[in-house]
Amino acid sequence: MIPEIGIMQGRLSPPQDGRFQFFPKNWQAEFSQAQQLGFDSIEWLYDEDNWDIRWGFNPILDREGREKIRKLSSWYNVGVHSICADYFINGGFLRSGDDRVSMLIALIFVARALGIKTIILPFLEKSAIKNRKQKKKVIENISSVLELCRLYGVKLALETELDAVSLRHFIRMFQSPCVGVCYDLGNTASYGHYSPKDIGFLGDMIFEVHIKDRKIGSDKSVNLGEGDVDFNGCFKALKSIGFNGPMILQANRSDVYYLDDAKRQLDFVKTKWRN
Repeated sequence: MIPEIGIMQGRLSPPQDGRFQFFPKNWQAEFSQAQQLGFDSIEWLYDEDNWDIRWGFNPILDREGREKIRKLSSWYNVGVHSICADYFINGGFLRSGDDRVSMLIALIFVARALGIKTIILPFLEKSAIKNRKQKKKVIENISSVLELCRLYGVKLALETELDAVSLRHFIRMFQSPCVGVCYDLGNTASYGHYSPKDIGFLGDMIFEVHIKDRKIGSDKSVNLGEGDVDFNGCFKALKSIGFNGPMILQANRSDVYYLDDAKRQLDFVKTKWRN
């Protein structure tokens, strides 16, 4: 059986101001596009620009907005089961700051209201965890919301640049089943990690998988199958740990034929999973 396959919000819309990942101004239209292409879900994107009128207001923190999301999700049978919280990408939890924790609490309440199961917290690039002091600060900040996560049935999936051994040890330090891993196939391949072994090692700590393809040592995404991701090995490993999704496409896209790209990528994933 193929796991739930979704797509990152913005991948079914034309590019905005040259940005690769963004909250789309016409977010409503992506539900019908996702249904027509055969996706099970959309991963909602929340970032720092979402209160700026230039980029379009993100409705997820607004009661009326959430009602629109619920109706569209039900009408088109396209779920919203996760939030990618790029709001925290610029050093989010590496420093003290009640504002960041308050925003995470707000997103946990949103997740409960919409029945969203997982919030993805990125620790990449400027937010990459590099030493023990930073790990301690992240644990301190995030641990303050874990009881709320437990009560509301919300999980936090950390996307990091850590190797699998360091990552498993780090996740265990939270001492909570609410904290796990968002495993990105393209990123880990670019870091030179051996993903099939990593997946088996992390096991049920993996709450979600992001799917893209990259060459080793490159931060540029390429079309699925053209990079160094061992999709056959990764999918075999995911099956072995009983992973049933979601898998979220965050793959390379063109400026004009982005819908064709999305359909081709979805078909690629389904075919590889069946093999």
